[in-house]
Amino acid sequence: MSTSTTKLADIIREALELPDTYPADKLMYSETPGWDSLAHMRIVAAVEEHFNIMMELDDITDFSDYDKGRAILIRHGV
Repeated sequence: MSTSTTKLADIIREALELPDTYPADKLMYSETPGWDSLAHMRIVAAVEEHFNIMMELDDITDFSDYDKGRAILIRHGV
């Protein structure tokens, strides 16, 4: 796993106050404990800040799980 994808999982876990051992592939909007609309915006803001990117509205709404977040980072050249 690359540094950016590891950091993405860490950012999501931190925003949701989940343990470091929570599996990245189980990080999903509305299914992961605490990942509601407010937490989603915290995650988006943290990802944008850490990776110095600006997500488009489509990115924000498509970012529904860890794998889609990885795809967004790739599109942004991260």
